[in-house]
Order: sequence, then structure tokens, then C-alpha cells
Amino acid sequence: MKARSLVIATLIIFARGMLAQTMLDLDEQYEQEFAELSSEQKLYALIPIDNREQFSLLQCMQMAMHKNEQVLIAKEQIAVQQGITRRTLANLLPQLSVAGELFRTQLIGRQVPPATDGSVGWLTLTAPVFDASSILSTINSYASIRQARASLNASEHDTLMQVGRAFYQAYLQSRLVKVTQSQLERARAEEQSMARRVDAGHSASLDLQRAKLVTVRAVERLQRDQVAYKLALGNLGFLIHQKTEFDLAAPSLLTEIEQQASVEEFEQRAEKNRPDLKVRRIAFEIAHRARLTGWLQFFPRLELASDLRGPFGGFASDVSLQLRIPLYDGGARYGVIRETAARRQQELLLLRQKERGTVLEVRGALTDIELKKQFLTTEKSALELAQAVLKSSKNLYQVGHATSLDLMTAETQLSRAENDFEKATLNLEVSRLNMIYTLGELPRVFDLH
Repeated sequence: MKARSLVIATLIIFARGMLAQTMLDLDEQYEQEFAELSSEQKLYALIPIDNREQFSLLQCMQMAMHKNEQVLIAKEQIAVQQGITRRTLANLLPQLSVAGELFRTQLIGRQVPPATDGSVGWLTLTAPVFDASSILSTINSYASIRQARASLNASEHDTLMQVGRAFYQAYLQSRLVKVTQSQLERARAEEQSMARRVDAGHSASLDLQRAKLVTVRAVERLQRDQVAYKLALGNLGFLIHQKTEFDLAAPSLLTEIEQQASVEEFEQRAEKNRPDLKVRRIAFEIAHRARLTGWLQFFPRLELASDLRGPFGGFASDVSLQLRIPLYDGGARYGVIRETAARRQQELLLLRQKERGTVLEVRGALTDIELKKQFLTTEKSALELAQAVLKSSKNLYQVGHATSLDLMTAETQLSRAENDFEKATLNLEVSRLNMIYTLGELPRVFDLH
């Protein structure tokens, strides 16, 4: 009899330890996730309002395309480059200027004639006939406009991915809030049931204290999830230029993009569509052309000049054809040659690095999708098992074959399984969104252009 009591006491102590460790692990998991959310980004909080608007993922992306500062800055850069190009083009066009002078001439001497007043004006026309360096600069300026447009596409693409990640993060936190609310309701119902059992003398008061502890823990988790949701919503609001709180519509499931093509076909699509890769290609094109700048400075410059003067002394005109041959400039042209050659090599290395990175990103994104699919399958099985264990524990508890510790442990494990399943579901969606981003196809998939 004593040996049986010792075994029972040992099992009770072991069960208490398992429950305490499980709840401790769950609390540590919540604290770690909350700390990661707080440390990964700046903390933004939106203004609370009663009548909240509801935004879908597509609406958030559209708002970011029109309001996000990074996108607007990239658009202004196109205008800046267009102004530079217009200024560069002016070097190849005729220049017309007018000047005038009023003068008074007074000779100095013993016999001084009266002072002479007069005026003269110039109308000057200069036209470059041949200027190889300016021609090359103008061509590169037009290429820079294309580069600015590609940079705008890259900025829009990055912003869409940021909005997508922020949306799914906020939506995940909203789902976790609902799950935790459900867990709290179960904990309170279990606490009330345990209180009735204690009053009836069917359970010990210690069991009621444990049930109350589970309720307190659920309240704490709910508060943390609510704060995490507000922070995630604030981060999304910052990206879409929204100051007041809003609700999120449930996102539609993305297509199984990983099934659409082979790895090699995905790599080709990424190399064709990635806007950041286009920026690097245009940059190399400009640098490749600019390496001729130094050599072209050895070329002569031919310019046509014409002056029309008058009316003092009558009208007169001059027409000249000026040829300027550079001889010595202290080595500046050789410095330009070395600089442009080095810049071309830099851009070539950056382009190769981006191309190599793009291939690896495609393969990494596909691998991540497969991994997240396995995680989802595992978490789904774990959730079904946790639900079955809780149901079995309740049945056994009703007939006295399980303790309250067993029941509370099953409740705790179900809470973790529910949270993990929600995370695995949305993490798979984020992985597919990242695959679309890696292919450079976010605007096309969401029909934003």
C-alpha cells in the first residue's frame, strides 16, 4: 500500500512538473515572439477610431503604390534625370544670345574733340558641328532616364513585398488574438466547471487554483497578442500612409506557384522580369559606354560661330568655323580613362553578383515553400492529435481515470498547436508571396499595372 502511494505521489509530482514546464515553454515562446516583433521594426501605433475601414491585401498594395514616400521619391528621380538630360542635350543644339553696350568715349590731350556717345549690340549664334564627348553624354543621359524608370519599378516591387509581409504579419496577429480569445473562453469555462466540482466535493481546491492559473495565463497571452496586433497594424499603416486604425479582410489563398514550372524556367523568368536586375544591366550599359569618354576627349571640337553687330559704325557680321584641338591638360583625360574603365568593371561585377544571387534566390524560395508545406502538414497533424488528446482527457476525467493535471496539460498543448497551425498556414502564404517577388512578378500577379 505504501509502495502504491509512493508511485502515485511520484506520478503526480511528475505531471505537475510537466505542466509547469509546458506552460513555462509557452510563456517563453510568447515573450520571445513579442520581443522579436518589437526589435525587428520601429514601433508605430495608429489612432484608434470607432468606425474602422476594412482593407484587403490588394487595397493596401494600391494605397502604397500611390502614397508610399519611397515610391514617390523614385518617381521624382525620373523628373530629375529628365532635367539633366535636357541640359545635356542643350550642348548639341545651337545657342543664340544677345548683348548690348552703351559707351561714352573721351580722348585725353591738349586739343580734345568733344566726347563721343554711342551704343553697340551683338547677336551671337553658336552651333556645335562635331562634339563627340557631348554626343556620348547625351546618349548616356537618355539611358539614365530608363535606369530611373527601372529604379521606380524596383522601388514599387520592394514596397509591394514590404506591404505583403506586413499585411500577413498583421493578419496573423489578428488570427492569434481570436485563437487566444477562444482559449480564454475555454479556460474560464473549465475554471467554472472545476469550481462546481470543488463545491460538490469531487475535486480538491488545488485543482481549482490550477484552473485559475490557466485562466490568468490565457489573459496575459491575450493582452500580449493584442499589443502585438496593434504594433503589426501600425507597421502596415506606416507603409500605406494610413494614420487611423483599420481592419483587415481575410486574404485569398495564393496559387501554388511552385507547381507552375521547373526550376530552370523559374530562373529564366526571374532573369527576365526582376526590376533590380534591369537596373544593374542599364547601369552596366551606361558604364560600358562611358569608358569611351576619356578617349573622346582627344578628339577635336568643331564649332560654327556667327556675330551680328550694330548700329554704331554701321552693321557688321562675322562668321567663323572654330576648330579646337586638345594638346595637354595635365593628364586629366588619362585619369578619366582609368576611372571609367574601373567603373565599368565595378558595374560588371555587380551585375554578375546580382545575376548569381537571383538564381540562388529562386532556388532558395522554392526550397522554403517545400519546407513550409511540410511544416503545415506537421502542424495540422499536431493540431488534430491535440484535439483528440483533449477530448480523450475530458472523457477520462469524467470517469475518474485522468487527473485535472492531465486535462490542463492537454488544454495547454492544444493552445500551442492552434497557434502553431495558424502560423504555419500564413507562413506558407508568405513563402509563396516571396516566390512571386523573387520572380519579379508581383505587379502582374496582383494586376497593379
